[in-house]
Amino acid sequence: MELSREHYYRHWRQRLAWLQHYLKVRFKHKERPTVLRLSKFIPAGGVVVDVGAHFGYLSKEFCRIHNGSCKVYCFEPVEYTYSILSRIMAAYPNAVIENIALSDKAGTERISIPVKESGNLGIGLSHFGAETLRDYIIEPINTVPLDDYVKRHNIERLDFIKCDVEGAEWLVFKGGSQSLDKFRPVIYTELKDAATQRLGYRAQEFFSFLIDKGYRAHTLDTQGVAHRVESYTDEVEDYLFLP
Repeated sequence: MELSREHYYRHWRQRLAWLQHYLKVRFKHKERPTVLRLSKFIPAGGVVVDVGAHFGYLSKEFCRIHNGSCKVYCFEPVEYTYSILSRIMAAYPNAVIENIALSDKAGTERISIPVKESGNLGIGLSHFGAETLRDYIIEPINTVPLDDYVKRHNIERLDFIKCDVEGAEWLVFKGGSQSLDKFRPVIYTELKDAATQRLGYRAQEFFSFLIDKGYRAHTLDTQGVAHRVESYTDEVEDYLFLP
């Protein structure tokens, strides 16, 4: 059932959760090991795009690698999440923070934010498509294709894309198809069949889309070693696609 967005954003319990979220991302570095493993696939002075930047756990670590020489574009459309991300990333001059979603077309979209059993919002579970398992709130957001954004901002290189958008991954890369062809960035993306089916496609279809673009899929182990995989499997959530 759809619930009141205004009620949840104003409720004292969610405001307390906001403070807890902010303090965790401000002082914890839980994604540093992951980004350090990924850093060998990102050149010094490179351009990183963080799609679904959330609170900034990965974004801030991308800003730190290679002595802060990379430029990091952070895309986060949800007002609640962006309000934390923008404060965290203000400390990094090499970050660009955008309160928009990357998708396959420019316009507006409705994003569903589930309500957890605790009564707090499941911000990290926000997604396009219908929410059928839990109560939820709806937030209107703005969307833009990556190709349009690259042209509008005269971006001349694109080295690495991290994408975590709860099933809308194919929309992001459809809207960035020309950029993939031109720049051949490394791609690190979450891919879950249960999430993609909300938007009417299977994870293997998106997997094959990138393979047809000339990418090879890998998993990344805890030592940062990439292992080739030939097809999508439910046993893996995060894939590294190398051109």
